[in-house]
Amino acid sequence: MGLADIGTRVRLTQSQHVSAYARLSDGRVLLARREITVTAGGCGL
Repeated sequence: MGLADIGTRVRLTQSQHVSAYARLSDGRVLLARREITVTAGGCGL
């Protein structure tokens, strides 16, 4: 069994759903979806 890890940073200006997809070596595709709430003052945009 293999193991993979990935990270990313995304700058959001408003709250929204963020989705991540992963294609496995056996052909299956997995989906993770979360609602991300953006608060004022995060990065000054």
